[in-house]
Amino acid sequence: EYDFKQNELEDCYRIYYTGFSRAKEFLFLFSKDNREDLVSGYKTPSHIFEKVFDNLPPYTDFLESYMSYKLISSGPKNHKAVFSYTGDIALYDDCPIKYRFFRNLNFPKKQVASLNFGSLIHLTIEKLHNVYRKTKFIDMNLIKKVLRENYNSLKKNNGFILNPSEGEKAINIIMQYCSNDFENFKFIKESELNLTLVKENYILNGVLDILAISDNGFNIIDLKTNSGKPESIPENYRKQLLTYKYLAEKNGYNIENLMLYFLSDSSLDKIQISFTEEDVENNLNHFDIIINKIINEEFSNKTPHLNRCINCELKFYCSD
Repeated sequence: EYDFKQNELEDCYRIYYTGFSRAKEFLFLFSKDNREDLVSGYKTPSHIFEKVFDNLPPYTDFLESYMSYKLISSGPKNHKAVFSYTGDIALYDDCPIKYRFFRNLNFPKKQVASLNFGSLIHLTIEKLHNVYRKTKFIDMNLIKKVLRENYNSLKKNNGFILNPSEGEKAINIIMQYCSNDFENFKFIKESELNLTLVKENYILNGVLDILAISDNGFNIIDLKTNSGKPESIPENYRKQLLTYKYLAEKNGYNIENLMLYFLSDSSLDKIQISFTEEDVENNLNHFDIIINKIINEEFSNKTPHLNRCINCELKFYCSD
């Protein structure tokens, strides 16, 4: 007779095939046994894993004998690490010690309101670009709807709270951008374009805010939301765009211009970044040097720019 219950379990186990089949020596299953707890409303392990769970020896028995096991290394790992300019190079250039804690050791960073605000603007603009591609239409109600949806998502996931003045600022930035650039929406080829390139020792990754069609190829436009237009362009902005140019061209896009767009600036002028092929090559060489330092875990040097330490979470760790 067909055993429906047994076959149901076997079908369910297929979902966990990878987890059950990868272990060479030991497979550890952890669960709190609260099957007698009638208050919580659910029990663990679930009925699917009860048979497996009940047949396992107690962990105390394993602890008494584990010293007799000789663990064998699985061998060198062949996977390549993924690096980006903003997530890796810029952070290491800023401070190797900061990179060690926040990227190498994965220490959590304190939530910075300006970063969440920038994410809100970027997410909203990306969604509006995608809607325009399909409908060729954007209005005030749509802008508020998309902004509200993205805000609720950030609020739920990151605990990000906008005060009324910040909410008005976000709406004004998006409205001003759409009003000034609506005629250019038709030239946008991609928004938030994720590109990768496999190199000898690592994988290069970058996300382009806007890839726009130009007369002789494409323009890369990077959106900046945190401040108005500066008196001079920070060097890390140039390096970021030069990295994107290299990455985009290796993915088949002929890049004609590199542009910065400061959305908080009332003039909303795009700033074109001049460059030569030598600039691109020098930037790539710098990228390779920094990646090699990261791979070799060269994290002992502090930043020489001590003014950057004032608001750093690690300033007490680094202080003499």
